[in-house]
Amino acid sequence: MTYLESMLPDTQLEKDNMSARGFVKFNTELMQVVAKIDFGENVRGGEVFFQEREGATTEDDGYLMTYMYDMRTDSSYFEMWDAKTMSETPVLRA
Repeated sequence: MTYLESMLPDTQLEKDNMSARGFVKFNTELMQVVAKIDFGENVRGGEVFFQEREGATTEDDGYLMTYMYDMRTDSSYFEMWDAKTMSETPVLRA
């Protein structure tokens, strides 16, 4: 689940151009956040998608991915993380 920098914007234009600051892994049985990936200062991302790993045997065996935008360098890139470990180090950046 993605999270924003702050509260929801007031205007429709701002809502249409929202971007995520990071995402969390939420355990619905425990009702708590169990892991968090922060995109970092001046970096924003889009909606995070899950892709199951080929031959997966558990629920979170796969990858989380999104496109990122670095405001300092005015550049975009794609990042992918291991959904099971939720390591902050991406498994792929392109």
